[in-house]
Amino acid sequence: MKKPTSVLVTDSREQLPLVFRPGMFDKYEVGCLAFGDYGMFLDIGEKPVQVPIVFERKGLGDLFGTMGSGYERFKAEMMRAKEMSCHMVLAIEGSEEEVWKGYEHSSKLSSIVTGK
Repeated sequence: MKKPTSVLVTDSREQLPLVFRPGMFDKYEVGCLAFGDYGMFLDIGEKPVQVPIVFERKGLGDLFGTMGSGYERFKAEMMRAKEMSCHMVLAIEGSEEEVWKGYEHSSKLSSIVTGK
């Protein structure tokens, strides 16, 4: 049996992709993910198998927009992940304190985002 090869796939719609340190994954590819911004696959021979966890990356502005006017679209994305038994992790580019302070271009209060 050959050793599995790890493949990190960045969704092709990701505007400013993260750069990962060399060697974290065996391969890096850009592709179309059904949901999320980053997904991992294990190539074990016949067909790559998706690891059932994806990461959805959000900057503060995007986070507040998503939890406001973009919430229905985001909810549909979360449902697609759930239907495929895949976990979606929300990776926020900012500290908890920054989220609590809110976002200057958003009329939504931080309590909507944090649930507190």
